[in-house]
Amino acid sequence: MTGVRNAGAQAMITVNYGTDTTGNGPGDPNEAAAWVDYSNNTKKYGVKFWEVGNEVYGNGFYGAQWENDNHADHSPTAYGQNVVKYAQAMKAKDPSIKIGAVLCSPGQWPDTQSPNWNASVLAQCGGVIDFVIVHHYPQEPGSESDAGLLGSPAPLVTAQVPKLQALINTYCGANAANVKICVTEANSVSSNPGKQSLSLVNGLFLADDYATWLENGVANVDWWDLHNGYTTGNNSSSLYGTYNYGDYSILATAQSQEPGTNFAFPTYHAFEMLTHLARPGDRFVNATSSLTLLGVHATRQT
Repeated sequence: MTGVRNAGAQAMITVNYGTDTTGNGPGDPNEAAAWVDYSNNTKKYGVKFWEVGNEVYGNGFYGAQWENDNHADHSPTAYGQNVVKYAQAMKAKDPSIKIGAVLCSPGQWPDTQSPNWNASVLAQCGGVIDFVIVHHYPQEPGSESDAGLLGSPAPLVTAQVPKLQALINTYCGANAANVKICVTEANSVSSNPGKQSLSLVNGLFLADDYATWLENGVANVDWWDLHNGYTTGNNSSSLYGTYNYGDYSILATAQSQEPGTNFAFPTYHAFEMLTHLARPGDRFVNATSSLTLLGVHATRQT
């Protein structure tokens, strides 16, 4: 929180949904509520945004499992019901906080599975949440393409935002107008990043992706992540760049072949560039280009 305050930023905290403090039982809403109490009442941090779990759809219900979930019921209906319990317990400690529920990106796995994760979750908790959460990785490992990545923000974002808004309008009832969309993870590839993640291509993608989400009305975008680490992903000669490894980081961790700690990769400089495009209070305006390979964005600044 010292770092958050020094940066003039706001924190978003993900509370444990899958496991309890012993690691043997399911997540406990009382633990999450105690965290809110400590953070905002004891320490006066004023953290407003709280996610209930991370990528909970990866709990094995649809087959793939990378998220620990010790609940007896792994279904989206059970998750939605438990979000209500979390929201009630947490807001009892600080009614001003905002609670987010995990959805999957429309059109991407497991959105095509039955029962539908997004609809089932929101049918249970749509009346009590304040935002929905999606993660955005347009490519799968081994199939990265520079042209594909650079061309991905506009078609993906403009397709997904209306679908998310339609879900909110359908399932959140009178609360729909209050529910925002937050992209709490974004990067080029869903796992095992290679050289593209550290190239100028990913920096250009970051700038275009952020601007495209924001001008389409989402409330927040978070890049994954500040520090991560060295990986040996796709280093094909068909991809631009000279690195022979990957890293989700915007700042180096100095692992293995990496430059010194906090060396700034191209994605860091893309963030710098974005601070000149828009600041709080500015308004995106429509902008187009006659060049099909050039993405453009414009703001009316306060």
